[in-house]
Amino acid sequence: MTSFKRIALVSIGFLSSFNVAMVPPAAARSAEPDRAPAIENSVVKVFATMRYPDPFKPWTKQAPSDVTASGVVIEGKRILTNAHVVLYATQVQIQANAAGDKVPATVLAVAPGIDLAVLQLDDASFFDTHPPVSRASKLPQIKDAVLAYGFPTGGNSLSITKGIVSRIEFVAYNYPVSGLRIQVDAAINPGNSGGPAIAGDKMIGLAFSKLGGDTQNIGYIIPNEEVDLFLKDIADGRYDGKPAMYDELQTLENPALREFLKLDKSVEGMVVHRPDKTDASYPLKEWDVLTRIGDTPIDNQGMVKLDRDLRVSFAYLIQRSANDGRVPMTIVRAGKPMQIQLPVSAQHPTLVTDFLLHLRPAGVFDGDLAIGLQLREQRRLTANLGRGEKSADHAGVRSAGCRDGRTRGHLLALLSAPARQRLFEPRGIGGVFREWHARAQPQTPRGAAARSQGSLHHH
Repeated sequence: MTSFKRIALVSIGFLSSFNVAMVPPAAARSAEPDRAPAIENSVVKVFATMRYPDPFKPWTKQAPSDVTASGVVIEGKRILTNAHVVLYATQVQIQANAAGDKVPATVLAVAPGIDLAVLQLDDASFFDTHPPVSRASKLPQIKDAVLAYGFPTGGNSLSITKGIVSRIEFVAYNYPVSGLRIQVDAAINPGNSGGPAIAGDKMIGLAFSKLGGDTQNIGYIIPNEEVDLFLKDIADGRYDGKPAMYDELQTLENPALREFLKLDKSVEGMVVHRPDKTDASYPLKEWDVLTRIGDTPIDNQGMVKLDRDLRVSFAYLIQRSANDGRVPMTIVRAGKPMQIQLPVSAQHPTLVTDFLLHLRPAGVFDGDLAIGLQLREQRRLTANLGRGEKSADHAGVRSAGCRDGRTRGHLLALLSAPARQRLFEPRGIGGVFREWHARAQPQTPRGAAARSQGSLHHH
């Protein structure tokens, strides 16, 4: 079984910290009079009023809280920022650099997985004096100088910090999405979220997080390649997501594994430990060795070379090679090479992730688990439960619903422990997470309800 290490990333939009603005000297400002004002005029401060979901009281939300972050003007009279800045926002406003007024904004598109969002303004005349920032078409080089623009805590004016590009990798963002990530040593602090990172006179990415703990000067930006994929995706007015493969793989570094698979020394790649699907039509099988994506070879650590000094995870090529939901691959099965077309998808439903991404999520109320309950039905459902009219049991699920449950979708589903275990596995959601229309179940005792509510935290 493949093991993973978990490293805590600190979202930089909402934590308290201090940052000292690094202002270029007067000589530098006078030497570049055209570039600096254009970039500074295109960076905005974002004000958002947040109402986060409450998993313990899913029929309501947490109390409002105000947060500030950054954003940047892009083409199409839009503003680019991070998804975590506006995902649960009930009100969004922006303020230009050195301006005294706030302009109302609405969220046009949001991609929580890759942490990107686009805003549009109620007053389009704002963009007459605030031009879009040009974006670089290529990845930066390691050691390239970079400036991070934004409005971090510690002051109200625009802050500019300087550093270099330290590392470029393809890593996991918010499950199950992965993408390219650039590491910089320019100071990235709370409030820098959504601010542009500039190399030369062009934007190379968007600041979004920093590494917490005892580390220093490790900040992360989302590169333009991920930004462009996101903007291309939402061009039709809907965000579909990034294609990816969800099979479980392992490296081919172990000599004993190579001997078990009877592989020649020339074969390099990744071993399929568990295919995403087990039906006969699925092209990948257990113990297949994935050796190439397109014409690009994969090494025994699952890496591919993009440049002389740049290696990234082979998964990066999936989003670049996908065409009509399929990716060309070369595998070795039973010692023989084969060409396959692997189906890839952006959809990978998981209950907890989907639960947290909805502004009015379904969630836990009484008993083991209650799905789809709204506050206005709480009292009537409780009364029906007390009468104990009828009950039903199907696949380990005890269900109870009101008379108009099918039309309104206000149901109460009490899951047994085996069903709950299956529910939190992505492979089992399709068989368990559904509407159950049945008559009432006798009310759960208060003590049992309290115990089961208290155990929710452990899921």
